Amino acid sequence: MSDAIEKPPMVAIAGQPNTGKSTLFNCLTGLNQAVGNWPGKTVEKKSGTTVCGSTRVEVVDLPGTYSLTAGSTEERIARDFILEQAPDLVLVVVNALCLERTLYYAAEIAAMGINYVVALNMTDMAEDAGVLVDPAQVSKGLDVPVFPLVASRAKGLDRLTTGLEKALASRTRIREEIEWLFGELKEIHQTLTEKMLPIAENKRRSAWDALKLMEGDPDARHALGAKDTNVLAWVDKQFSHGPDMIEQLAQARFQWIKKALVKSCGPTNAPNDSSGLQPSGGAPRTPIWDRMATHHFLGVLLLLGIFAGVVTVGLVAGLSFGLFARSWFDALEAVAGQALDFKAIPWLAWVVRGGIRGAGSVVTVTPVIAIFSMVFALLEDIGYMARAAYVMDRLMVRIGLNGRAFVSLLFGMPCTIIGAMACRIGDSSRQRMLTLILVPLVPCSAKLAITSVIATWFFPLPVAVAVVLGLFLVNCLILAVMCRLFDRMLFPGTSPDPLIMELPPWQRPAWAAVFKHTWNRAKGFVKRAAGVLVVFSMVLSFACYFPTGEITTSLFGRLGQALTPVSHLMGLDWKMLTVLLASLLNKEAMLATAAVIFNVGQQELPGLMQATVSVSGAVTFMYAVNVFAPCIAALSVIHAEGGKRIKLLAGIIGYTTLLSIGGGILIHQAVRLVAG
Repeated sequence: MSDAIEKPPMVAIAGQPNTGKSTLFNCLTGLNQAVGNWPGKTVEKKSGTTVCGSTRVEVVDLPGTYSLTAGSTEERIARDFILEQAPDLVLVVVNALCLERTLYYAAEIAAMGINYVVALNMTDMAEDAGVLVDPAQVSKGLDVPVFPLVASRAKGLDRLTTGLEKALASRTRIREEIEWLFGELKEIHQTLTEKMLPIAENKRRSAWDALKLMEGDPDARHALGAKDTNVLAWVDKQFSHGPDMIEQLAQARFQWIKKALVKSCGPTNAPNDSSGLQPSGGAPRTPIWDRMATHHFLGVLLLLGIFAGVVTVGLVAGLSFGLFARSWFDALEAVAGQALDFKAIPWLAWVVRGGIRGAGSVVTVTPVIAIFSMVFALLEDIGYMARAAYVMDRLMVRIGLNGRAFVSLLFGMPCTIIGAMACRIGDSSRQRMLTLILVPLVPCSAKLAITSVIATWFFPLPVAVAVVLGLFLVNCLILAVMCRLFDRMLFPGTSPDPLIMELPPWQRPAWAAVFKHTWNRAKGFVKRAAGVLVVFSMVLSFACYFPTGEITTSLFGRLGQALTPVSHLMGLDWKMLTVLLASLLNKEAMLATAAVIFNVGQQELPGLMQATVSVSGAVTFMYAVNVFAPCIAALSVIHAEGGKRIKLLAGIIGYTTLLSIGGGILIHQAVRLVAG
């Protein structure tokens, strides 16, 4: 008897965006799931386990895409996973409200010759909208099992898991021919399949590659060229894969879908015995919220109002929890100081103090991240985030991005960490990378708070407000310019990704899924950032006091003094530049750090700065704070989201530092010239 543990069967959940795919994944797996990134990609990977009858099953949630052609990173991930990992079953999730369009994905899966079943989701919304779908007729038309359900309320889940167990046990036949091809298209495909067979892994893969070659898929052409350039030349000579061919293939898919649905849809007063789900009743949903949320003016006002509410809730609730937890670490630092003989080993005091403060920073920030993640997931779940992206798309296209990137940048204002994590919603690897590089230019709430406080020290309140708003507009201008620059440097010859999306129906949130998302985000931050933040805090604390125990004669102090020529060009004392550099550890503690470096109490700091810093120097410093690199906690998350590429992290630190110091020099010199 073998001791080897038999690997459980694998089910891949696939489908188009806004079909409830991830909600169904959460219903099936519960807390038995792991979240990370696909190898070498910034796209989120979710996998977990569930029990179907008596069978434990591995479940993988594939990225939501509109097709399986190589048009984006997500499409490549989903397609390659199905082709190369060969899951035992693919569960295609479709939306009962727009069945014809979402079944297009099933046509792609059918062309792969893979075992699949269909989950007919959102049947309650279809009934509310006056549409009845008969799952039995859809199943008969597609020749695969179809299971109706309402994933947001876990209705129909038992029937689905029972059906998955049967489908896994029966090993549904693998189709070697694509059912929806006919006539000349079928003949061309058969010829190409036979021609490809000697260099393909099997007939099923040969048939898929032949179909993609007919569509002109760049990945299929590249793979064929690497194996046999003669065959590729023959394909190009014999067959066209231009717009006409692509259009014909799309029409063939839709004709197959329409034929399968011809007897399955009708009004809600028709019998629905086969579904096992009773109509929920109620009037069709009114589009009034859509008219407001997508209006070119009202939509922007609604977005700003929601964002203001999100910031208020996130900062008040999140920081309240965080600061309460931080007080325990302050007490721990005092206890450690009494318990350890720091006088005998002073360097140990610096290291321990830095480690405790770093851990305290993690505890302070984690509740904020959890609150913002929960609100972000809630807005996404009810269907608002797609509308926010739509409203801002026109403006974002002008700088080389689209509306989805605006959402990521928007959530970078409360916290750069949240903005970096939100970059995952980008439509392509290009957009995700560009947005990730630009998020540090969005001033987070801590930066805005610091600049607001300093502005009130140097200007009357109305002028201070104008200065802060003016600096914020400067940030926006720099972001737009840098976006165009990075786009041309890193992605030459490309154009903004079109905003290809649908507006999902407004729906009640699936609270279980929202809380799971929140838990995964908070846990992911702690795993990725905690170690880096604590270690960096220990190193920086040591550098601020070694070897004499005084900041002015420490390693970090000497670095600041060595940069005196630079600080003078910015109109600043070297200590102010040192405060800016030390803000890498914690933006919120910048004023406390300034008090330490200037060796005064925080209550004395305003008077000291007014006496030692000029007005132009203060403006320069506020600008530099807004543009300077984010804190180490945010940088660690950016590093993880960017695929842990050191060059990317170094580049972000480098360009933000250059913009901060170089721009500060230009601002100070310009103010001096204007002032005479």
